[in-house]
Amino acid sequence: FEMVLKWNVVGDDAQVQWGMKAHFLSTLGIGQGASAGRIRFSMAPEILKIVLEPSIWANLSLQTMKQLPTPSAYALYQTTFRYLGTSQKVTAALPLETWIELLVGPSRYVKVDATGKKVINYADFKRRTLLDAMERVNSLAALTHTLELKEITTGKRVSKLQFKFVPKKQESLGLPALWPQDM
Repeated sequence: FEMVLKWNVVGDDAQVQWGMKAHFLSTLGIGQGASAGRIRFSMAPEILKIVLEPSIWANLSLQTMKQLPTPSAYALYQTTFRYLGTSQKVTAALPLETWIELLVGPSRYVKVDATGKKVINYADFKRRTLLDAMERVNSLAALTHTLELKEITTGKRVSKLQFKFVPKKQESLGLPALWPQDM
């Protein structure tokens, strides 16, 4: 009930149109007296749709989940790999503050004031969180692609991030491509 979910609704132009926020459970009832040990709950239709429609999320095996021990690496995988099936093999170019909130949630890297959201110390976020998460995701042998970071600037400041999928080179099995003549 106290678990808060946050997500963005992105339009066709890859711009965030809605910043959504909801509780996982909309109501929670805990049994009393003769009903002790029983619970009743309900979910908002928007949340139920997210939970019941796994195609909008990346599929993740328990083995892969174990290999992504940091929340930011898991969030990076979960957010980016659903774009793998696109024709351009790139993610949406989302604002920097959106990527920071996707990877670490509310943090010291995004300041909210009367003018809106402002990124503070991107270089520290990149060094401590983003590059580490990318390294962890890219090191997974089970994944067929690696992520390549593209920083989109406005003036001299990074304003948006986009990730490109690069196919991994498959290592040789060490077997000859052709059998020798004498065989």
